[in-house]
Amino acid sequence: MLRRRGETVAAPATAPGRAALGVVRISGPKALGAIRSLVGRTFEDRRPALASLPEAGRAMVTFYRGPRSYTGEDLVEVALHGNPLLEEALLRRLGEEGVLPALPGEFTFRAVLNGKMDLVQAEGIAALIDAQTPLQVRRALDGANGALSARLGEIKEKMTEAMACLEAAIEFPEEGTHGEGPGARKAVEEAAAAARALSGSCLSAPGSGIPRVSIAGPPNAGKSTLFNRLAGNEKAMVTSVSGTTRDGLMEEVRIGGRAVLIEDTAGLFASEDPVTALAAERAEASLDGAERIIWLADASRPRAGQELERAAARWGGRVAVAANKADLGVHPDWTGKEPVFSGLTGEGMEGVRALLSDWAEAEERRQREAAFFVNWRQEQALKRVADHLERAGELAGTGALELAAQEVNDGAAVLADLAGEIPSEAVLDHIFASFCIGK
Repeated sequence: MLRRRGETVAAPATAPGRAALGVVRISGPKALGAIRSLVGRTFEDRRPALASLPEAGRAMVTFYRGPRSYTGEDLVEVALHGNPLLEEALLRRLGEEGVLPALPGEFTFRAVLNGKMDLVQAEGIAALIDAQTPLQVRRALDGANGALSARLGEIKEKMTEAMACLEAAIEFPEEGTHGEGPGARKAVEEAAAAARALSGSCLSAPGSGIPRVSIAGPPNAGKSTLFNRLAGNEKAMVTSVSGTTRDGLMEEVRIGGRAVLIEDTAGLFASEDPVTALAAERAEASLDGAERIIWLADASRPRAGQELERAAARWGGRVAVAANKADLGVHPDWTGKEPVFSGLTGEGMEGVRALLSDWAEAEERRQREAAFFVNWRQEQALKRVADHLERAGELAGTGALELAAQEVNDGAAVLADLAGEIPSEAVLDHIFASFCIGK
């Protein structure tokens, strides 16, 4: 992308398919000239006008002169009748005028390079497009509108102040309170506290926003039976033959008014059958990514020997045990807090639903309490900034001011990379590859 900065690009800005309107966006130095060449007239800045396009019919054309445009360049948006063939015809004619097809995310990419937004805001736009719940929309808007960038700016100011104090303490140790080590250490610790507070208030982007609960356990534990009962249909095949389910199934269900994504995983016990073994391997990988896990046991058998400890050791607090097959009788071991139910008859299902409802409520509360949703790149960068600053504070406390200054500088470099102030072609290409073409 960095090598295309002087080129003019175009792409549809609306979703593929037939609709009332289809919008084609053109950005770059040839944008106005290309459309003017096609229609034989010019257009005023920010004054929509009707025009007749060869092979594409009548359209509304709006010209935005750079830098007062989305991309910071000359930008033209053409609103056509919503037939993809008309868009293709226009793009073909633009190609004859030297306009190139846009790459994924190229318009927003150019906006970042031209200072219209920083990289954090651009990622907020991507999150806004992908948002699937009202809460995700609100948090994505915070990112796209610059709220997270503003908080990063506050940390940057504190880091600049800390760096100034450290430099003064190094160069002029005898000059006043600002040049003393304790003053520098305090400034660094304040910056570290601000970075750690921001990192702690962020939540790693919650995917669909709906908690995923995997039903796990040994073959023939009744996973598919429970899945069908929760889903309200016979989506999963149920037989008395162990290991029937080889692939996971998913279904979104409503529990206590909240959405939960239920997953039926394949059996997890080792098998000589290569297909079953592969299914078990996939199931374990899926469970590693689940927010919560219901581990099914057999209520008619003792707790011992049902792999409960193994599940708890691997997935920790994300696992809750539920004892199925109560219709076969309940062993005395199962008189505790675990839900005991029969997937076959439905007896005791209220305990399973209550467990799911509690989980969904907790996840909803966790998301509400987060100040920002961040992606993996942002999450890791925030932690690294805080780590650098905390090490700087410790070093300043021991009098190693030069080393403390280096840690602050390293943290500042991470912060600059987070905001896109130091563009890396590989990082930028990776981020914008996830955008749709017209954005």
